[in-house]
Amino acid sequence: MTIGNTLNKYLWEKRIILIFSKHKDISLFKEQKNQFSNLQDETNERDLVFIEIFKDKNAKYESLQDKFNPNSSDFKIILIGKDGGIKLNSSTVVTHEKIFSLIDSMPMRQMEMLQ
Repeated sequence: MTIGNTLNKYLWEKRIILIFSKHKDISLFKEQKNQFSNLQDETNERDLVFIEIFKDKNAKYESLQDKFNPNSSDFKIILIGKDGGIKLNSSTVVTHEKIFSLIDSMPMRQMEMLQ
């Protein structure tokens, strides 16, 4: 699967969390952001990059909106693995515990934890 030019620079280096929202003031967006507040060490350890995409069609992320949220849902969170594959796709808030657990169960992450 190709993840698109905007994300190619992260391939095999970072895991990506895309957060799509109608705007920054939507409660689901705020709740999702709060899931990762004060967890910088944990997100860095898992090589996570967060990209927020709003419906205002920011040209930089328009291709991501078209590719991963074509129906322009008001809220969506997607986890993309280092291999470029979609590991999680949800239209509801996902806890940081669930995301960290999912990442920690991935074979590549298992190898990272052994090093």
